Parts: sequence; structure tokens; C-alpha cells
Amino acid sequence: MISRSCYKELDSGKELESDVEKFQGPHFTKEYRTLQGHCTKLQTDLDALDFSGRDTLREEKKNAVLTISKLAKDLATKTHGDGKSCQDGCEI
Repeated sequence: MISRSCYKELDSGKELESDVEKFQGPHFTKEYRTLQGHCTKLQTDLDALDFSGRDTLREEKKNAVLTISKLAKDLATKTHGDGKSCQDGCEI
């Protein structure tokens, strides 16, 4: 059985995916920083879930972490062509 916290994290991931797809703007906006923070928090929350001995759930967790990593990269790419930094060397 999947715990309530796992369902919460999966629902948060779906909502985050929608928000990242809709995002338009530069990296220095509050909206960008908020989305970036949500990606980081969700990855941390997923990392804290322990599914020892339940291979199917561990695989789902792994896929969710990979999806969130992709969302974070997509978000960076939307604001920075190379997905890493600005021309003036700012960090994301």
C-alpha cells in the first residue's frame, strides 16, 4: 500500500509539471525562484520516502525523482539557452 505522503508528493509533481510548462519569463522573477524551490523541495521529500523491500514502489519513486530533475532542467532551459547560466555569468 502506498503511503499518504507518497500520494501527496506525486500530486505535487503533477501540479509542478503543469506550472513549469506554463512558465514564461526570466530566471530572476519570483515565480521562477518559487518553481525552482518547489522542484528542490519535492526531490528532497521524495528522497525521504523509504520503500525498502518494495521494488515496484522504489521504481516509481526513482521515476518520480527523474521526472522532477527533468522539470528543473526544463525550467532552467526556458530561461537560459544552455540550461546553466546567463551570458553575464549569473548562477541559477
